[in-house]
Amino acid sequence: MRERSETVTGTVTATGAGSATFRDPDLDARWRAAFDQARENGLFERLSEVYARVPGGRCSGCTACCAESVSTFFVEWLRIRDFLEASGRWSEALNRAEDYARFELARPMKCPMLEADGRCMIYEVRPLTCRIFGHLKAADYGRNLKAVLKANQRAAEEIFKHYGVRLPAAVVERSIPFCESFVSEAPMTSGDRDELFDDLFSIDSRFLMTGLLEPDQIQLGLVDWFAMVRLEGDALAEERVKHAAEMAEAGEKADK
Repeated sequence: MRERSETVTGTVTATGAGSATFRDPDLDARWRAAFDQARENGLFERLSEVYARVPGGRCSGCTACCAESVSTFFVEWLRIRDFLEASGRWSEALNRAEDYARFELARPMKCPMLEADGRCMIYEVRPLTCRIFGHLKAADYGRNLKAVLKANQRAAEEIFKHYGVRLPAAVVERSIPFCESFVSEAPMTSGDRDELFDDLFSIDSRFLMTGLLEPDQIQLGLVDWFAMVRLEGDALAEERVKHAAEMAEAGEKADK
C-alpha cells in the first residue's frame, strides 16, 4: 500500500464496452447515461475535490483495514467501473466480487479488490471510506465501531427472524480495530468525516433527480454494485443465507 495522500485527477474516459453481459441491459444503459451526466456536468471533478480534502498520511501497508465491502457512492462506482474497464480488469474484478457476495454472510473475508501482494486493484479510484481510514481520532472511531457492531447485530437478528439461520459470530462480531500504526497529518473528527460524506451525497442527489439512481442505492457496499451486474437479488440473498447456514452447521459439528 502507498501513502494515502494521493488524490485522483485528470480526465475520465468514456466507459468501454467491457466483457461482462448484464443480466438487465437497462441497468447497463442507465449506468452509461449516468457516466455521461457526470462527465458533462463536472461531477468527477467535484469528486476529486472532495478526495483532495482528505489529509495526507502514512500507511504501514498491513492491509488490516482491507477487510470488508466498504460503502461506495454511485459517482465513485461509476469511476471505479470505468477504471477497471480501461485497465482491462473489469471481468476479473467482477468475478472476485461475486465470489465475495456469495459468501459474505458465511465467513470473514478480505476485500475482493485486495491483491495477493497487498496492493489494491482500484487504489487510484478507491472509495472515500478507504481514503479516510486511519484519520479518525480514536474516540470517534470507537463510537463509530460500536454503532457498526450494533447494526450488524440488528441485521443478524432480522436474518434469523426471516430465515431461521444464525449467522456465524465471526461475521456478526467482526470488527476492524483502530489503526495504531497509521500516521495522519491532520486527524479528523466524526464531523469532519460527515462533511465529506455529505458532499458526496450531494453529488449523488444529481442522479436521483434524473432518475438514474434509486433512493435505496445510496451508499451501497462496493460488492453490492458489482453484484447487480449479473446476479439476481433474491436468488443471491437465498444463496448467501444458505452458505451461512452451512457454515453454522459445520461449526456446531466441530464443537461436539
